[in-house]
Amino acid sequence: MNDEHRTRVLEEARKHHQSVRGSGEFVPGTTEIWPSGAVLDEDDRAALVEAALDLRIAAGPLSKRFESEFARLLKRRKAHLTNSGSSANLLALTAYTSPQLGERRLLPGDEVITVAAGF
Repeated sequence: MNDEHRTRVLEEARKHHQSVRGSGEFVPGTTEIWPSGAVLDEDDRAALVEAALDLRIAAGPLSKRFESEFARLLKRRKAHLTNSGSSANLLALTAYTSPQLGERRLLPGDEVITVAAGF
């Protein structure tokens, strides 16, 4: 796909977003705040379409950039995106078994208390 086609597709994605979501401007007392679901702005939608055009179905440059910026915001060395809460829980539990934690690490037979609604 040449640059002209890519630009046109991304412009159409932005127009589509505006047609279904409006300006996206938050108006206190008027704008609905949903308790769940995707909360995307025009740039997010364009980034999703761009990832699809590049056939990026796994982590790519945008997710790496997000991880870096998020870690910097939290004043941490690293941050990792996961595809689900279950994967995040597995990653966290695995980290707690690291030998780098020394005597504080989890060992076979240790018990972990977690939420009842974990999947």
